[in-house]
Amino acid sequence: FLSSTGVAQVIPPESQVKCTVSSILSTTLRGVQSVGAVGDYEYVCTADSPIISTYKIYGDVRSLFTGLEPPAFYQSSVSVLTFPSSIVGDDKVIDLSDDIVRASVSVSPHNIFLSDQSQNQSQGQQNTNEGTFKGLAIRVVDSTGDEPVESANEIYGAFFDDSINFGVSVKSVLSGCSAGKFNIIPATGSALTNGVIEITVNYAVAGQYYSDVSDDVFNLLPSTGIDDYTYTFMIFPESVNLSSSGGNTVGKGSFPGTKTWYKSTYVQYVTLGVHEIGHNLYLGHSGADYNNNGVFDDDEEEYDDPSCTMGGEYGSTSDGQKCFNAAKVYYLGWFSDYQGDMTPTNNAFGGTLVGVNDAGNDEISPDQYVTVRVSDSGATDLYLMYNRVEGVNKFLENIYYRDKVVVVEQDGAGEQSWVRSVLDQGETYTQDNWAGTGNSLKIKVCSIIDGTPDTATIGAWLDGVNESPSCETPPTISPAPTPQAKEVQYVGNPCTSAFPVTGKCAECTGDCDDDSDCEDGLICFQRSYYDTDVPGCVWGADGANLINDNSDYCIKPSTEFGVITYVGECDSSNPCGRCQGDCDSSSGCEGDLVCMQRDGYEEVPGCSGAGGLYDAAEKDICYSTSPVAPPTSTPAPVASTPAPVASTPAPVASTPAPVASTPA
Repeated sequence: FLSSTGVAQVIPPESQVKCTVSSILSTTLRGVQSVGAVGDYEYVCTADSPIISTYKIYGDVRSLFTGLEPPAFYQSSVSVLTFPSSIVGDDKVIDLSDDIVRASVSVSPHNIFLSDQSQNQSQGQQNTNEGTFKGLAIRVVDSTGDEPVESANEIYGAFFDDSINFGVSVKSVLSGCSAGKFNIIPATGSALTNGVIEITVNYAVAGQYYSDVSDDVFNLLPSTGIDDYTYTFMIFPESVNLSSSGGNTVGKGSFPGTKTWYKSTYVQYVTLGVHEIGHNLYLGHSGADYNNNGVFDDDEEEYDDPSCTMGGEYGSTSDGQKCFNAAKVYYLGWFSDYQGDMTPTNNAFGGTLVGVNDAGNDEISPDQYVTVRVSDSGATDLYLMYNRVEGVNKFLENIYYRDKVVVVEQDGAGEQSWVRSVLDQGETYTQDNWAGTGNSLKIKVCSIIDGTPDTATIGAWLDGVNESPSCETPPTISPAPTPQAKEVQYVGNPCTSAFPVTGKCAECTGDCDDDSDCEDGLICFQRSYYDTDVPGCVWGADGANLINDNSDYCIKPSTEFGVITYVGECDSSNPCGRCQGDCDSSSGCEGDLVCMQRDGYEEVPGCSGAGGLYDAAEKDICYSTSPVAPPTSTPAPVASTPAPVASTPAPVASTPAPVASTPA
């Protein structure tokens, strides 16, 4: 059959199609330069054999995974669908509302399907949010001469070179916002110029749907002359249709994934590129109650948070240096050493917030925070951050949010966030009946002080449950923040298949066979029938299905002094330090340390954390029989709850997002 582009597809009528399914969220403007946008969520499924071909899926893909035995779950850019080509409708549509079509589709939840076809692009590979990655920019031209208004050099500048694009680029913003932990550099190869390649398709692209043109472009990439890369940025002529429902969609990004697509004329807005790559990193949109009516309108206000690049304001071409809000920063983990957690029903909180720019310049001390999460059973999590507008976060469009503490709400990783309050010095945010307790949560900004670093001192408490920190004297600082535990994820056996970019399994993923399967600094925890826990990791929503299957997972031993930690099997050639195990005898311990044999989670002299996050059942621990000064008291790490989604707005007018705050 023919695709909508008129290019013949070579799949035989009764062949089986196997493709990787991905979530994509796009954005349709309600009007040029208007305020806000309407989200446009879709599923696509991409096969790469015999040619790259993307199928549009109508209906709820997630429901295909309901009731499977063994239990399974949908993972964007990971889960695989298999179906006969005979069920494919016009324009490569798989309509799951058709009972016959639905019954013909089978799912494979934990494996990535990639053929051995010699293609350099990463087809929906899982990616990480730390490291240096190569990006390939593709400038699409058609047979009539229709092309993006941006030249190849201007595209290079927008993504990679500040000096060409008004002093700012996607690369510089992401590097600055991550304190140098996430970097995208130009792809290399003889077929490229500064990471950019121009591909010409042999038909007119005007009115064509982006995924059809995208398939043809990927199939036209040369098999040689392009070295390995991770991210792709595809720039179309403005005449290409990026929306499945009509409207002016200007960008799209796989959620999560490695691909982004852009409509010409909007690439110069660097914040758009950062926004789309944010979707690749599993960030949802960020909104606010723009019309201040007390209702968050998902279809109108999901982009109205001007403090975050996952909102919908883009400003001018030279004004793209904007980072992320508190919830997004928390889940990205770039400042995990400076993120805190509080549970209002247990304790009050007092602390000092430092903005992203100063933290990235190392102007922050161990007892200060970049972001703080406020959570309790029965409540949607809140996140706090000092939105100091300077340096990499010097976005100028909205002065209402500038240099204030912004409180946002987000219900898990990958979800939409909403601004709840914007607080200046002396102002208080109140949320009544916090977590169904009948008591009011209070968050107060005690002071905002310019200095090195610039700081905002805050207090948070639950009325009638704990005392409010004093704003007249320095508040009590909560214990130094500890990186949060990740959820256990079974991604396949071997787990390395799920990470084709690095070939190494990430923390808390499995099934691993030995340490060589894991990323640097991680070890493979070999579980036995009694190992119901995985050190340093927590069970997620599917934990009940995984806890008894004896799969092995990559873990990161704690480096905290004096805390019981499983670091692997110890012997005389690889001895354990104090409070570490598993030792078999004292010969497996350093120096004069003694190996304590345990039958469960017994306390170990001079060590803390028995039965804690990094301990493992029946592991024997090395300890000192001599008096040891007690280690600095640090509470056991609190488990964080990950979650996932999204795509792209176009430049919109600056929007003050008024949120009520109460003077203290």
